[in-house]
Amino acid sequence: MKRILALLCLCLTAVLLFCSCGGAALFDKKEIEKNDTHNAYDVTEVKTLSGYRMETNDYNAGYGVFSKTEAPNITYKVFSFVTGSVVCEITQKTSDLEPEFGFDGETGLCYIANTNADGVVVGYTLYGKDGTVIAKGKSDIAPSFAGDRVLYDNKIYQAKDGALVEKAKVIDWNTALRGTLPSITDYADGVYANIDAASIVFYDEEFDVTGIYLMPESSFNPDVTMLANGNVFVQYMVPLPLDAKNYDFSTSMAKFDLVQEVVKPNGKVSQVNLDGVVTEIVRLDPDDYPLIDAENAVMLCPIKDKLLLSDDNAEIYELKNSGRLGAEFPKFDGVYAIDFTALGNGYLLAETGYTDRTLLLDKNLKVVGDVSGCSDFTDRYIVGIDGIYDYEMNRLLTFKKTDGKYSYVTTCGSNIILKFTDNETGDTSAYIFDGKETKLTSNYTRYQPLSDKLYTVHPIDTIDNTVTVYAPDGTVLAGDIMNPKIQSNRQNDNLFLYGLNASGDGVYYYLTAK
Repeated sequence: MKRILALLCLCLTAVLLFCSCGGAALFDKKEIEKNDTHNAYDVTEVKTLSGYRMETNDYNAGYGVFSKTEAPNITYKVFSFVTGSVVCEITQKTSDLEPEFGFDGETGLCYIANTNADGVVVGYTLYGKDGTVIAKGKSDIAPSFAGDRVLYDNKIYQAKDGALVEKAKVIDWNTALRGTLPSITDYADGVYANIDAASIVFYDEEFDVTGIYLMPESSFNPDVTMLANGNVFVQYMVPLPLDAKNYDFSTSMAKFDLVQEVVKPNGKVSQVNLDGVVTEIVRLDPDDYPLIDAENAVMLCPIKDKLLLSDDNAEIYELKNSGRLGAEFPKFDGVYAIDFTALGNGYLLAETGYTDRTLLLDKNLKVVGDVSGCSDFTDRYIVGIDGIYDYEMNRLLTFKKTDGKYSYVTTCGSNIILKFTDNETGDTSAYIFDGKETKLTSNYTRYQPLSDKLYTVHPIDTIDNTVTVYAPDGTVLAGDIMNPKIQSNRQNDNLFLYGLNASGDGVYYYLTAK
């Protein structure tokens, strides 16, 4: 199930929060129908990490550092949660300083310091996700990252899919950039910028300045946002006397002129007019918002008869990179949705604001039904108040039975975990529903979920704390493991399963999603 988080947020009201998808014209129907639910995994024990302990992990970059001490030496290994392989390893004396590792979530790269016998840094090596050495130099200044760019050893690189492409040489590195890239607050489509309340400085791909914009001293309450193509939308107000005859809008306390501009990377400015005050803009990057076929989204409070309307009247539109408004996003019973969830089967959930309703929609955004009372959803099943349903609204399981009752616990992949309570004895047991009920354990306390992806059962014939880990389809992924945990990454749907064996040693498994 693909959860798409809300894009816009208003502090004063939850009524008009915007979501990541909109009207049928703004939707990519192929993305709606994509299913990223996994019920099975291929499992591989990572034996190269046996006996190692996890020192640290980085979800965004997709790496973990593991160590193993065999006196007088200690070995460190950097492991990629994305590829399921060791990227690099270092063996040194236990008395040496811990080596310097670095990870960057934006580029997906890692680096490690190279030292001499005295422990002095003599250079750095950058690695790709698959362990390939993609840059190695002799500079003792650590790599510097800005957006998708890396500066190291007199060269600027662009990172793409875990590889580096050399873009430019810095002629006088220490003088020009002092060993680091310029401060970059945002970038899009090959445009880089340092944006603050007073100015905007644009850079090209080689970090040469291409344009500068200075905020006027008379500006009040400035709002500056980079758009999808690298243009920057600027909005500010100019306070006016209360007796001013010419003004754009007024509130109960003051009158203002409203200035809205689009600044191009070369610094050229175009005036625009959105007929309202912008409260928030979200750049709709396809990687982050795959369901939407739009450039940007904007929330604005309209101006009517020179009066600024309240937040309750806010409207949400597509915003073109030129600063022009596109289509309005849809409402349900006059209320914008808070967010949408793509269920992976051609259906969507839309949550409306203060009406607190959850609507089931088809891929054309037509309302199928109100499912506000339902507990949860997978790509196959709906958990209702009295039972489990399919998307044709057929009831597949009734919770109340003659000898007891089921209660909902959680989802697990496409399936549903249930607890059954016996009416006579009060005993509880765990079941999984995958079209039929299958008992997991007669003692419910022996069941534990691992997020909504895996589950564990403590075998009834064991007295230690080891459990067996299962995939949603019931396949055993690992047995005799204590305190299991999973580590995901943001690049793919594979999982890293780790815990301890009965002897207390670390055990590790890489799960490739099917």
